[in-house]
Amino acid sequence: MIVMRNKTTKLVDVVKISYNNPWRVINWGDSRHTNLIGAHESDDIENAKSDSLMLKAANGNIDMIEAMLVLNACKYNSPVQIGKISVVSYLGNKKGESTGLEASNKELMYCWNRLN
Repeated sequence: MIVMRNKTTKLVDVVKISYNNPWRVINWGDSRHTNLIGAHESDDIENAKSDSLMLKAANGNIDMIEAMLVLNACKYNSPVQIGKISVVSYLGNKKGESTGLEASNKELMYCWNRLN
């Protein structure tokens, strides 16, 4: 995981290098449990919420939540604001270029709060 802090803006960006396929979705027992809280609640219940921003349980999304856990555990000398959290796969795409996955901070915070 690479953490970069811009001293001027005080934004912290994170790039997590994944050794898994970041787009592979994990199901938590069956095909009705494929979101990040799928081990506790079916997709139908979460999708019925009009304000749901729940992400699928893709390896990359799990990596982003893991990065948030690390950021949350860090101690900072001064207040910081999180800029962007993204996951880059070393697998690359068919052209051999590296590929990445990211979610909005709003989606990540929604998932973070539901998981806590």
